[in-house]
Amino acid sequence: MKLKWLTLPLIAILAGLAGLYSYAHTLPSLAFPLKSINAFALSDGGSLTIELADAKGNEFYFGIKGDLETPREMYPSFYMRTFLGIPLMVTPEIGSAEELKLAGFAKKLAEKNLSPSSLEKVKNSDLDGLSKSELSYAVIYSIYSSLSERHASN
Repeated sequence: MKLKWLTLPLIAILAGLAGLYSYAHTLPSLAFPLKSINAFALSDGGSLTIELADAKGNEFYFGIKGDLETPREMYPSFYMRTFLGIPLMVTPEIGSAEELKLAGFAKKLAEKNLSPSSLEKVKNSDLDGLSKSELSYAVIYSIYSSLSERHASN
């Protein structure tokens, strides 16, 4: 068979693609303290985006993509990691287990970095008196709340 020489390269390519897929679909283990955290609440109808860089310089982005025409409960979530500078974006299916994992990730991140009194204020939608970094974690908690509400109704 003349195509035998293609077998090993094809297996290597498939293994590489499977590894890349697995990497993109795995939520990161962040190295604390975080170098930077930026939160964006856009006026496009409800998009919330978080941009993180951990202590090792690894970047991770996640959030909810909103628009003016889609009901809030149908806004898709997303997360993105980079591989060699190439963005790998994942948009979990609404109500999926992957989206629930993203909600848990957001909850842990917010609860770990907000004091109990600040967390209570955020839960009650009282953002007065929060610092800039606490407001970033409030956006993260808002993402968690939106995603967890979907799963409570399913």
